[in-house]
Amino acid sequence: MIPDSVMICGIPYKVELVDDSFDLDLHLGLIKYGEGVIRINAALTPELQMQALFHEMVHGMLALIGRDDAGSDEQLVQGLANAMYQSFQLREAT
Repeated sequence: MIPDSVMICGIPYKVELVDDSFDLDLHLGLIKYGEGVIRINAALTPELQMQALFHEMVHGMLALIGRDDAGSDEQLVQGLANAMYQSFQLREAT
């Protein structure tokens, strides 16, 4: 379900499922801008992995458009990630 890579504003990012010490209540993934990598906790359900991927992609989008300030607003980031996840789920269902 999780792709091997994604494009964020024209920049390729490798996506890795990792066994890590993420705090499952707070951090489900991590984007490493300089490395071009998004790491997602492999212990999550496939649905939560995809939501975490969208969350990290939103962080990347905001950083790449020069809105790092908005990227620190986790409620905004999660809201946009949820909207993206639901939109793609609806599109796949039709």
